[in-house]
Amino acid sequence: MKKQLLFWTIIFYSSIGFSQLNDENDITILKKLTLEEINYSLKSETESGTFLTGIICDFSVWGECTAFVYKNFAGSWSLKDKLTFSNTNGEIENFSSNENLVYFGSHSAGGSSGNGSYYFNAYSFKDSKFYSLEYSWSDYNYSSYGFSNIDEIENKTVLNFFEQKASESEYVYKPSNELTLDEHWKIDNKDIYEKIFKDKTEIKFRYTKNPPYEFEEKTAENKDYIIYNLFKNNLYGYKKKTKEYFIIWIPSWFYDTTVFMFLDDEDNSVGIQDSTLGTNGARVYINLDTKEVYAFYKSNNED
Repeated sequence: MKKQLLFWTIIFYSSIGFSQLNDENDITILKKLTLEEINYSLKSETESGTFLTGIICDFSVWGECTAFVYKNFAGSWSLKDKLTFSNTNGEIENFSSNENLVYFGSHSAGGSSGNGSYYFNAYSFKDSKFYSLEYSWSDYNYSSYGFSNIDEIENKTVLNFFEQKASESEYVYKPSNELTLDEHWKIDNKDIYEKIFKDKTEIKFRYTKNPPYEFEEKTAENKDYIIYNLFKNNLYGYKKKTKEYFIIWIPSWFYDTTVFMFLDDEDNSVGIQDSTLGTNGARVYINLDTKEVYAFYKSNNED
């Protein structure tokens, strides 16, 4: 008798925590329940009962998916909650469950400006509801980023799980303890975008022997300098005498592209245009030797 009890105890507890992903029969049941073309399914056996989660991604609606969670009782299924969420490419990441929740991640890409969001989504068996934590950023180098609704998630189990997933996510920016050349430039030249219109001021350069990029082609060259202008990136210089690279200019909106005008052969001055300064952009003049810099706003009729 004790052996039989032990056997059934093992069978019972081994079934708890069991999950089954994208089973054809489960998808068929979910299609019957939702009358939707279910793309993903997950069956979860927990101490709270048996749950069936289905996700449909409607590719006719850009970046939209819906998740449904049903709970089994006596062979029947009741809808517990559903969640409509953003998901650009229709791919669900890490669709899984444990004894507390169902989890999946989704990515929503922004427009050409490099914006985007990542969503950490979870259904809590205890609360019978979905939670979603959004992490958003602007610009491809995470110049602005953050979690938008941490304080709204009061379920500590869910929040702790989200924190674990966020710590592992490649989408979440985790700053290193070393400053990049870009960051040095922004710190050294704080308020430069306002100062250059008031009077001649000095711009600061930091130099490195290591090329920041594998530059494919030169923008301009004279006896002292080589200029590299990268698309939607920075304007870089190479000082031939010291064999060092440096950032000349970072557009005020980092995802913009600096328009290169000239590199003077006599005094090593550079002329550029920054379209993000003022209403119509600005012309900026920088002397690479003296570090003097000044600018003029462009008028409506200028090129």
